[in-house]
Amino acid sequence: MLNKHTNNIVLIGFSGSGKSSVGKLLAPRLGFAFVDLDTQIERAHKDHSGNVLTCRQIYSEFGQAYFDELALEAFGFLKGQTGIVLSTGGGAITVIDIRNTIKDFGTVFYLDTKPQIIFNRLKKRGFPQFLKSDPTLENVEKHWEARNSLYGESSHFCIDNSAQKPDETVDEIIKILQHNEKGDR
Repeated sequence: MLNKHTNNIVLIGFSGSGKSSVGKLLAPRLGFAFVDLDTQIERAHKDHSGNVLTCRQIYSEFGQAYFDELALEAFGFLKGQTGIVLSTGGGAITVIDIRNTIKDFGTVFYLDTKPQIIFNRLKKRGFPQFLKSDPTLENVEKHWEARNSLYGESSHFCIDNSAQKPDETVDEIIKILQHNEKGDR
């Protein structure tokens, strides 16, 4: 089904855009393994410190610079591996060394979810650390605007999944991959 150059699929987008939900459904359809970069960051922290913390706890306790170092380390560990659907954390794209090499890792899909939808999802599941001090729609919009162009520049394809269920987004990704395989870009 996949072009011989499509060794991995990478899902990027703002927190709450559905990267993990889509990735978990997409991976078995492609016969790929699902990897969540946040889980890899948590493992890297455990390897360094011996302590088990969630990404939110790591960010809160050690700050963004340390968190970004772990993200870069975790992403670097994955390089050279194939057959992966990778769900990145929403902020991974802000790490310049990840942003500069992500397209080389695989075919990158930006799940472009509108800020109001993201805000509604985050209200239900909890806001990430960088939004906790001001969990408002205006703050989500501000951060979304700051990252939107980075996501767009770092992706091969953009999917507006604001009104889609995860399985519909998966179907759209597979259609794009099939279309790409035929050379019909």
